[in-house]
Amino acid sequence: LINIGRKHRYATVTCRSVDGTLNGACDCENLLIADDLHSGLDEARSKDQLVKKWGTVRSNLLSRKKGGAKILWIGTRWSVIDCISNRLEMLETDRDCAFIRYKVFNVPAMNEKDESNFDYMFHKGFTTADFKAIRASYEVKGDFALWSAPYMGVPVEYDGAVFAPDEMRYYNGELPSKDGLEIEPDRKYMVIDPAWGGGDYVAGVVVFQYDFDLYVPDVVYSNGDKGVTQPEIVEKAKKWSVDAMFIESTRVTMSYADEVDKRLREAGYRVNINGNVKNWNGGVGKAQRIYDKAPEIRERFVFLDKAKWGKTYGQFMQNVFSFVVEGKNKHDDAPDVLAMTIVNALRTRAKLTVMSASVLDAY
Repeated sequence: LINIGRKHRYATVTCRSVDGTLNGACDCENLLIADDLHSGLDEARSKDQLVKKWGTVRSNLLSRKKGGAKILWIGTRWSVIDCISNRLEMLETDRDCAFIRYKVFNVPAMNEKDESNFDYMFHKGFTTADFKAIRASYEVKGDFALWSAPYMGVPVEYDGAVFAPDEMRYYNGELPSKDGLEIEPDRKYMVIDPAWGGGDYVAGVVVFQYDFDLYVPDVVYSNGDKGVTQPEIVEKAKKWSVDAMFIESTRVTMSYADEVDKRLREAGYRVNINGNVKNWNGGVGKAQRIYDKAPEIRERFVFLDKAKWGKTYGQFMQNVFSFVVEGKNKHDDAPDVLAMTIVNALRTRAKLTVMSASVLDAY
């Protein structure tokens, strides 16, 4: 307890554990600071503890805040249902909280170029090499969450994750070849789950299909608006010379596919775009259809080795690994586009073989 000036009924500054007794000890009129409300990974992995802590925060901490006071939340976002994540979801989605102004500051360990954001002068902080070594130590053990949450500031769902890193298939970036020559894939296409931005993610995969196997050399994963995501889709379609594109089209997103088609034509690149497929998911919910396709996703997809992931590819895979069926998925666009791809991959394309007349006579 710290009193500035004269002694008041409540001290000017009060520091206490959130699990301690706050009744009669403090009253917040100016600034409420919540610092590291969760003890760490063990608590974050326990759904019961997360729910209990959030209940304590709502009833015992936030009730001390007067109407004009500000709140400063500090800490690692360990889970999509930890205290900071729950508070942020309320601010983003609850209409009764629409009048509240807020700003999120998150500085990840690595920037878009996969370089350190904390490489200071005089050998202070962490170099890019330092962070890459730390990241590699977690990736080797398949515990990507330990890198994602404390270092990149991206919460992960731990309870009941459907996809584990060590269960997926990977390749070193070299596509199938024979006698030193790259084999032409059966199909080259993209599958896109569109969005308009504003917090929602556009998710997509570039697929090189070799019979059963679906290689993914590149992905799209961005919560930018259409002015960002549509040019990116066009760029990657041209880069990988895809022949076709599936963009899920609903009443809301139909114009998104039309605009991508327009941009492709303006760029002088023609792609067969499909997407007006009614009820492609069989009428089941998104979480259920991802779960239903999970075995095929594990068996058929071949992703890049972790060492070759850039920022976007890593965020995409992280979104896949954090997906749960029973729980809270803040975003599940990446696993959903994989399920869409499995359905799309079932549509095989006929192959034509040129045969000589003498061969035909033999039939």
